[in-house]
Amino acid sequence: MPTMELAGLPVINFGEPELELTPSELEAASGLTTEMQRVWRSRGQLQKEKRSHARYSLRETAVLLLAYEVTRWGIAPTEAIKIGKRYGPSIIQLALFNVEGTCEIHGERVHVETLRNMLTEDSAEYIFRILAQNEIDSPPRCLISSDRSVPQAEFEYPHQDEDSSVSLQIINLVNAGIQLAVRIGRPLVKVEIGQRESWSKDAVRRLAGGTGLEKRN
Repeated sequence: MPTMELAGLPVINFGEPELELTPSELEAASGLTTEMQRVWRSRGQLQKEKRSHARYSLRETAVLLLAYEVTRWGIAPTEAIKIGKRYGPSIIQLALFNVEGTCEIHGERVHVETLRNMLTEDSAEYIFRILAQNEIDSPPRCLISSDRSVPQAEFEYPHQDEDSSVSLQIINLVNAGIQLAVRIGRPLVKVEIGQRESWSKDAVRRLAGGTGLEKRN
């Protein structure tokens, strides 16, 4: 498991819970149909499964959710998946930030409550970025393609009356994150504070998330 250090807390271990989506669950979460999954896999655009049945991690689901939306702009799947890999972690971060119950925290009661409080403060964006393993310092709000140009990440929603483009296509990454979390319907990240074997009988499990990026702006 990856680790993170925060002042006043033991070392934090985190990662995806035992979250593996079936092809039909991936379709429900991302829109990419099971038939298209087979087509993309046969073309080498998805990795071939070593197991008898395909399974998808949270990160793969976020990547494919975005890739599928981008292909609807006429972009080839191979290039769309590259875009998904670049911005998929931002979708996960935005899901953690905007949807309650997306982060499952285990540990001593006092440590769990300390971290939950941190997730309601200004430090929340940094913590959720680490938990989402997002390399982008601040997640963009949307991807925009003007007149079918290469999609660009933007941190503010465009004002169409100020845009001279004939065609303006937008993917709202905030809503994509919310959709991802709601459709999966269970925690996206599991956090353990300190070593499990050192926990006392006072150890607890609590859910967090949903600080609300949009509410703060």
